[in-house]
Amino acid sequence: MPTTWEHTERYPISALPQIERPQGEPVVLGIYWYESFFTPTRKPDGSYWIGLPGDWGAIAGGHAICVKPDRVTDLGTWYANYDQQRNSCVGFSCSRSRSLVERRMYNGEWLYDRALERDEWAGENDQGTSLDAGFQVLRDLGPKRSTGSIRPLEGVSAYRWLMDVNDVVYALNSPSNDVRQAVRLVNSWGLSFPHYVWLPYTALERLLIENGEATVATSR
Repeated sequence: MPTTWEHTERYPISALPQIERPQGEPVVLGIYWYESFFTPTRKPDGSYWIGLPGDWGAIAGGHAICVKPDRVTDLGTWYANYDQQRNSCVGFSCSRSRSLVERRMYNGEWLYDRALERDEWAGENDQGTSLDAGFQVLRDLGPKRSTGSIRPLEGVSAYRWLMDVNDVVYALNSPSNDVRQAVRLVNSWGLSFPHYVWLPYTALERLLIENGEATVATSR
């Protein structure tokens, strides 16, 4: 988790006029990951859930993960191939957010390594990085395609910080979320974890209060 919150204070989504706030866009979360989250609960309808009421166990660490809006589909080939092997969740979640928009596969490990070069911690010790650094890479360099080059035009112009659940819900603009009162997380651990996992709004609210972050691409 970040050691300073200056970035969220300087660039909140509330600083943009309502008409400029994106809707139907992927959101990337940086949250604590609790022990129980590694084994999602399967409901009778076949959906998988984490953060349900009850004991979540201890905090296992921090995790960055992409949240999918209704308007786009995450392809099965992405599910199989976005398979994080290091502490590179920022690289994978930021890359996945651009895949949902640009419909291309990107190199999450490359983005992670570039974020390590500019985050707030000295050295490149492969212990994770910050969402702010990941989105700086998307803004300044663009993502790198899995089988190609860096694509500046497939990055982001700017990004803003969502300060609470209401901000996240507005940015996603997804009726299916409102029906379930939950957001849909997109897995970046390959086939070893369900493709989609639902996180209740109430749990997301708690995680954001617990030093969590949420960000979305914007025009400025």
